[in-house]
Amino acid sequence: MQAALQGIAARSPAADVLLVGYPSIVPDDGPGCFPAVPFSPGDTQYLRETTKLLDDMLAEQAALAGATYVDTYTPTIGHDICTLPGVKWIEGLTPTAPAAPMHPNALGMAALSAAVVGAVG
Repeated sequence: MQAALQGIAARSPAADVLLVGYPSIVPDDGPGCFPAVPFSPGDTQYLRETTKLLDDMLAEQAALAGATYVDTYTPTIGHDICTLPGVKWIEGLTPTAPAAPMHPNALGMAALSAAVVGAVG
């Protein structure tokens, strides 16, 4: 990742480089919402921990490269795949709004965009 970030800096030294993190896909705590979303409590915990590890890695890489890390996990807590339509920003395995499974819907994209715009200033 550092090679890519260094390449960007070399080609565009005046660019503001942002690394955008992953949103909260599964609930930030608890066992999940089986059977509505068929992930066991252990799988839910693994997905949550892996997402946080990825975000930590992205934040570290951004800091090393002098880039800005954009936290999209924190603002999406409470809008995960286990919440109701109209509240959820991340769709489950069977989307209830136009979006790919396990990806942000329109509400989620608006929230992620707001986090990026907020980081840019």
